[in-house]
Amino acid sequence: MMWCVQVAEVVHTPGRGQLRCRYVVHTVGPVWPLSSDKSHCTLLLRKTFENVLDYSHRLLHATSIAIPAIGAGECCLLHTLSCAAHSQ
Repeated sequence: MMWCVQVAEVVHTPGRGQLRCRYVVHTVGPVWPLSSDKSHCTLLLRKTFENVLDYSHRLLHATSIAIPAIGAGECCLLHTLSCAAHSQ
């Protein structure tokens, strides 16, 4: 199954195999090198985290969640930026 997920948009799939979770939440963070406006990129990253939390709570009724450093891999965001957006 393929989706076209936009930045800050959230979807989920069931947790399967060796994953000990009910759901896996998928999202897309902003791509740092492609953004000419770094403050807008930071805002999008913060919105991405907010959307993950809202979606997980409102639609999945999650009582706990583990969130990686969104955007710190393929999107080339600095880990410190991702952590700062996550903690706000």
